[in-house]
Amino acid sequence: MNKAYSKVFNDQKHKEISAPDIFTWEPNEDLNVPENLVLCRDENGVPTAVYGAAKWDFAPYRLSVVREQVFHFRLSDDEHQSDEEVELIVELKRLLFCIMYFAESGKAGSLATGTLESYFIVLRMAARFCLSMGKRELVGVLSMKELFTNKAYLQAFVRISDGVTFNKKTKAILGHLVRIGEKRIGFIPVAKTDIKFGSTDSKQTPVIPTRIYLAFMNQLAEELLFIEGQLDHLTSFIGCLNDEFYGVSKNTQKRSGVGGVKHYRPDWNEAVEIHGVGELFDKYGGLGMNYVPYVIHKIQYICKLALHLYTGMRDEEVNRLPFNCIYEEVVTGSIADENGVEVDTARTVQLLSTDAEMVEVLSTTTKFEGYKKSASWYAAEEAVRAIRILQAICRAIAVRNELEAKDCPLLLNPAMATSKRKLKVGVAPSLKDKRREPDWMKSLVITENDLIELQASDEERDFKVEDAFAVGQPWPFRTHQFRRSLAFYASNSGFVSLPSLKRQFKHMTIEMSRYYQRNFENIKTIFGYYDAEKREYVLPDEHFLFDFQMGIPANVAYDIMTEVLGKEAPLFGKTGSYIERQRAKVKEGEVDIRELRKDTEKRVQKGELAYKKTLLGGCTKIGPCDSFMLGDFIECVDCEGAIIDGGKVDLAISEMEHELSLYEPGTCEYKLAQADLDRLSKFKTHSIKREQVIDVEVL
Repeated sequence: MNKAYSKVFNDQKHKEISAPDIFTWEPNEDLNVPENLVLCRDENGVPTAVYGAAKWDFAPYRLSVVREQVFHFRLSDDEHQSDEEVELIVELKRLLFCIMYFAESGKAGSLATGTLESYFIVLRMAARFCLSMGKRELVGVLSMKELFTNKAYLQAFVRISDGVTFNKKTKAILGHLVRIGEKRIGFIPVAKTDIKFGSTDSKQTPVIPTRIYLAFMNQLAEELLFIEGQLDHLTSFIGCLNDEFYGVSKNTQKRSGVGGVKHYRPDWNEAVEIHGVGELFDKYGGLGMNYVPYVIHKIQYICKLALHLYTGMRDEEVNRLPFNCIYEEVVTGSIADENGVEVDTARTVQLLSTDAEMVEVLSTTTKFEGYKKSASWYAAEEAVRAIRILQAICRAIAVRNELEAKDCPLLLNPAMATSKRKLKVGVAPSLKDKRREPDWMKSLVITENDLIELQASDEERDFKVEDAFAVGQPWPFRTHQFRRSLAFYASNSGFVSLPSLKRQFKHMTIEMSRYYQRNFENIKTIFGYYDAEKREYVLPDEHFLFDFQMGIPANVAYDIMTEVLGKEAPLFGKTGSYIERQRAKVKEGEVDIRELRKDTEKRVQKGELAYKKTLLGGCTKIGPCDSFMLGDFIECVDCEGAIIDGGKVDLAISEMEHELSLYEPGTCEYKLAQADLDRLSKFKTHSIKREQVIDVEVL
């Protein structure tokens, strides 16, 4: 009996209750998926997605806190489904099921529900395309099998959209279907290499030009200070809204039978006067009870922008912030003299966390892990101010709805401030809605100098042909721009190291941080000053950035001389063997060490030589390395540019053996760790020991 497990569920903590069903089938039989097979369960074990149902709800497994991920299996608006539509839905479900249970998705094999949803959308488009062919007499309604096995049909389907996402996902689906195999899906699909796709290149998020970036910072700071000054007025006003007649016109109160005049509550104008919120509502919305949720929503939007600006958090990471999301961590402890008198107080930093119970982290990051994982971000003063504002609003709304604020999301749905019916506790909807933007954001228009600066940040992209970046247009703000711009300008300042960026931005490797900050040397730092005559931002000659830029080649050369040539430990690998021969020449005086260092610096400066430390030794490869970016250090053993240190190999093997002991045999983690350990042990046995034997024989 064969077994297959769903790729969309990774929460081992709740697997006894919330896990989907395991699919079993006989080895020599075709797949026959039971109609009652459960694909998703909620936290109480209640099925929300069953194979034979008309819709699959993956909300319990979703990583997003805003979007609902429900798959509706309807291909037309007809009340009664035709036989052809029913058959296409059967095929659609089978293909989607095969991807869920058999697709190879990433190294760990997991599949996010958001990715599955994108596959569902493309496959549903394919099914609708098949159904639409019924209008062509020479073709007729196609089956999904006919579509995916016929190059001409499939090419016609691909032409219906030239979107980057559509092309990427369609290619990915074809790749999955080929690997899943004919026996499981019932046919041999067309290879993706046989189909001509449109563009699949996504454009990198642009860096916000310096002038606009600084203007945005200044305006947002003023906005937060204004809101902070009005906060007590607003929260006291919200606190009175548990009375359904508060702020309502006297005529409405009279018709509702509240009693005599002495029972009348303040109407809107009186309530505004009592609480002093007139200026706030004039600025952010309008007058009347209907505008209360709208005004709160705009304030939440502004505070959310501040969190993106000052922390670099992704959109969903901010959305997942709980009410209790700030904590302090000691950076350096207090120092006392010999008499026990404190001479230097402890220094702390404030961090943000999305885990309300674990006061160790700030927010939950999911992009790479495929499940909710706690993480923390450094919170600057402005970010803390935004959090305090959101907490005050959340607390007031929670009290009005008889809830505990600590159990609520920080960006609590503002509709709960006035709704007469009990709403489900959730995050404010439509936090990307451009209608929530402050008016001053539309005044930050692009100038010619901004465009020149923007072009310098990405020389491979022609911004002049993109309408969104035309001179005179408002800058097209997106939340991810704040993330990249923060990395970009922080690197440009010379005050933030790459490891610090990696920790702040939750990147899996330093290479990803380098991607975010690439080309930063072409931009004048925000820590410079504006020269009115030159009409540009300039840096003083003594600025540290210049030393930082010029010191990079010397630093790499120093690492090569000390880490590679200066140590006695034998080196292995293809490049390592060459280095061993150079060492011998240095020792025998055939090479002048001073000339070698000078030549090394020149070659590094020209980009002819590179070096970076790795877990197994070093790397001399020039340019980006996909394996290094993914943290796959095992690939170094077969790389041309690798310098392998035998001692570090032994240490890595020891650590991996310990890691393996922590996993349960047979699990995905155990198999992956075992495969890496076997490969490293094989390298030690067949390469290092063999080279050591050769060295002994030569001697």
